[in-house]
Amino acid sequence: MKKKHLILASTCLLLSSAPVVTFAESLDNQIDQSNQKIENLQQKKSADENQLKQIETDIKQLEKQTAEILKKKVALEKELNQLNEDIAQLTKAIEKRTEQINEQARSVQVNQASHTIVDAVLDSDNLSDAITKTLAYSKLVQANNDIVVAQQADQEKLESKQKELNQKLADIIQMTETLKENNEQLQKKKLDQAVLIKQVEAELAQEKSKKDGLLKEKAAAEKRRQDELKRLEAMEQVRLKALEEAKKQQQNHSNPTPTPPEANSGEFQYPIPNIHITSGFGGREDPTGASGTQHDGIDMAGSLNDPIFASRGGTVVAASYHPSAGNHIIIKHDNGYYTYYMHMTTLLVGQGETVSTGQQIGLMGTTGNSTGVHLHFGISTSVWSGFVDPGPFLGLY
Repeated sequence: MKKKHLILASTCLLLSSAPVVTFAESLDNQIDQSNQKIENLQQKKSADENQLKQIETDIKQLEKQTAEILKKKVALEKELNQLNEDIAQLTKAIEKRTEQINEQARSVQVNQASHTIVDAVLDSDNLSDAITKTLAYSKLVQANNDIVVAQQADQEKLESKQKELNQKLADIIQMTETLKENNEQLQKKKLDQAVLIKQVEAELAQEKSKKDGLLKEKAAAEKRRQDELKRLEAMEQVRLKALEEAKKQQQNHSNPTPTPPEANSGEFQYPIPNIHITSGFGGREDPTGASGTQHDGIDMAGSLNDPIFASRGGTVVAASYHPSAGNHIIIKHDNGYYTYYMHMTTLLVGQGETVSTGQQIGLMGTTGNSTGVHLHFGISTSVWSGFVDPGPFLGLY
């Protein structure tokens, strides 16, 4: 029997601590959600950091391309400067050569008497000398003309190459500007990405702090649950001790088995042998001022430790202490109703136990919100609600 009561007591303790367990489960759910959010933020931070690395790699590649382009630009400018110098020198040589030819032409025109080919021929000693002088003069004029033409051709080639180099330089300058713009965009993107990472880090730190708070709250809730379990265990030990003492008293009494009330015409039997109603069901002012103006049962007078019996067979759904009801028992019956027995000194049955009609379930007392020894007997349609007047069910009126 003692082992059975211990099992019932353990069940009662677990049910009594259910709100604390539910609260702990709620905290666990919040912690799980926080862990998921932290994991998501860490993944986002990792992705953002990888993207930042890629941007930095792109910037380095762009800087490398820019350096190569600038190197080509410098070489091209150097080549262009040399070409400009060559063109200037060639232009100067052509001008000089042209001026010499022009000077020779003017000299011929001014000094026709002494510098014409005819004069040269006439001045010759013989025909062979005349022919030689004529050929020499023609060759000199032709040579000067050929040099000028060749120099002009070279100048045209240089100017063509100059245009080509200028176009290449313009292309390089445009490319440099494009690379510069791309670099500026990447630098801005890098800054924006760094800001995003800082924001994720801030959210991550906040979520970790929230999780730490939840863990502390869970630890505190677990401590409260353990304290509540210890308190309930202590109460259960007191109840079991009182139960043992009550049984010893019954064994030492001349009539160890209390006589249950006689059967009556009501649907429920009397919970005590002799009923003397001290307070009926319905509206009334609570003598202590703690329970309002509605009395949900019938108060029956008696003496300390008078036996209390089950008014109908059923299952004990509650056997514990309540600040208002004191030591109390609630029994669920086969007809859908519940009976209440309050303010007892000792509970002789535990939660989950099956009782029969007329079985002793406790001893009368004045625990909880009570002004004297009595039994508060109630009937309802559900646990702690739907109370009805017990009188007709007991056949009292």
